[in-house]
This record gives sequence, structure tokens and C-alpha cells, in this order.
Amino acid sequence: MLKKTLLTVGILFAGLCAFLGITWLKDTWPIESTSLKNEGFGKLIIGMDESQISRYYPEISDAGNFIVHTKTKEIICLELRDKIAGQNFTTKRGIGIGSSLADVKREYGTNYR
Repeated sequence: MLKKTLLTVGILFAGLCAFLGITWLKDTWPIESTSLKNEGFGKLIIGMDESQISRYYPEISDAGNFIVHTKTKEIICLELRDKIAGQNFTTKRGIGIGSSLADVKREYGTNYR
């Protein structure tokens, strides 16, 4: 009788462990891609070819100062970590990160991209 009870408890415990393991595995595997290739703001994204910057953002005055991959000429970084003399990260009309919607409307009107 003791063997039957231990066998039943062991089977139930193994079933519970299998259920919990499968539930955990479904939540954590496979790991989804963490690529940032499609992340960005507006139409400016990481991985964009350097020549496309001027097509979508012709007025970025310091477009040449984006950090780009040297072989592929793709943008690999969009952040401005340190203040660099002469680097504004703004348009020719003074609109940049942190500009309000009112500033954008004042400079470009309501029809802007």
C-alpha cells in the first residue's frame, strides 16, 4: 500500500513539475528578437542608410554628425551623449529634440513632416 501511495504521489509530482516546466518554457522560449532595426523616431531609424537621412530630413543641419557604421554607412546610434561644440541636432529653423508642438507649428505651419 505504501508503494502504491508513493508511486501515485511521485507521478502527480512529476506531472506537476512537467506542467510548470512547460508553462515556464512557453513564456521564455524562444527568445524574441531584440533587434532595434525598426526602432527610431519619425522616419529616422537605426540601420537607415546615411544617404536616406537627407531624403527624409533635408533640414537637419548636422546630419553628417550621426554615428554611422563605417563599412555599411548605416546609422548605429542616434543619441547625443555629450554636448559637442557646433553640434546642435536641430533643423535649420531651430527645431530639435525637446521642441514643443507650438514651436514646430510656428516654424513649419500645420503641414510638416
